[in-house]
Amino acid sequence: MREREIEERIAAALGEEKADLVIADATLLNVLTREIQEGIWVGVRGGWIVYVGEEARDLIGPHTEVIEARGAYLCPGFIDPHAHLDSVYQCAEYARWVVPRGTTTTISETAMVANAAGEEGVRWFIEDTKGLPLRIYVLSPSMIPPFPEFETSKGFPYEAFEALIEEDFCLGLGETYWPRAVDRDPRAMRRYARVISLGKTLEGHSAGARGRKLTAYCAAGTTSCHEATGAEEALERLRLGMGVMIREGYIRRELEAISPIAKAGLDMRGVMLCTDFADPRMVMEEGCMDELVRRAIAYGFDPLTAIQMATINPAAYFGLRRLGAIAPGRWADMVLFEDLREIRVRKVIQEGRLVAENGRLLVEIPRHRYPPEAYRTFA
Repeated sequence: MREREIEERIAAALGEEKADLVIADATLLNVLTREIQEGIWVGVRGGWIVYVGEEARDLIGPHTEVIEARGAYLCPGFIDPHAHLDSVYQCAEYARWVVPRGTTTTISETAMVANAAGEEGVRWFIEDTKGLPLRIYVLSPSMIPPFPEFETSKGFPYEAFEALIEEDFCLGLGETYWPRAVDRDPRAMRRYARVISLGKTLEGHSAGARGRKLTAYCAAGTTSCHEATGAEEALERLRLGMGVMIREGYIRRELEAISPIAKAGLDMRGVMLCTDFADPRMVMEEGCMDELVRRAIAYGFDPLTAIQMATINPAAYFGLRRLGAIAPGRWADMVLFEDLREIRVRKVIQEGRLVAENGRLLVEIPRHRYPPEAYRTFA
């Protein structure tokens, strides 16, 4: 980040320089204050939001792109906090379908490709995430394989983990099965200690754990779980300080079973929506995070709460300070949509660019070519 870029953003916020993009007269869903604000103008400069407020025509210059948004709702781009893009998709094709539906950020595990192709396979996958209108962050594989007494794989040695976990695009350690942590497997302990020292997240997989074992799993430093199957399990995890990612995708659909928490008067900051894995039929026919928000609303969550669970909550959980809200100093990832319950996405802006409109991607995206050896990786 250059000093001049910061100065330009300040000047644009003050009206001294023009915005690159202006969204005019939108109805803003403010996930920071849980307000619905009408007649809001948003100015963008260099991919950053520089202005949010009342009418500000001084932001508009001869080269400013203006989106007239009267009658449309405006919210942050949707964030999927737990996915397995490494298992089925090439990332370009995934982006082609989910970005027009409003998903602008995905956090993906890398354990599956690590099992099949090891350290080299993880590098291939990371290359596949680049240059897209979809922000893809990764989680380092945990213990590969997790149960070596029963399974074999290419493996992912500690040295590879240590190199990956220090990268800015790697947000934490991928899901570690709770018996490995609670039984104090040396591999888990070594990785946990390193991640904690870096202040990154430790993703959980606590299916079947409860009571003292779940407490011990949290005491190790585990920060989230996507395995709650009902309201009581979700509540137990929330009370222990875990982020609860409600899974609603191909593998399992637990949103309806967990939805009673919507009426329990709880602080919902620790609750997120995730796909775990959205299969091709789902993303092509139903949607991605937009569909999860619709379902959450249908199951009784307030629309603002449902949108928070797909925006500010995952951003705050992962420490993605520049994402998750529409406010000055944040990256300009935004969604314009119709109908507060049906969430019919009309326009998607990613890093200040209009990248999709009416279900169609507007930008060319590169398709990563995996090397021939990637096609011979059954472990």
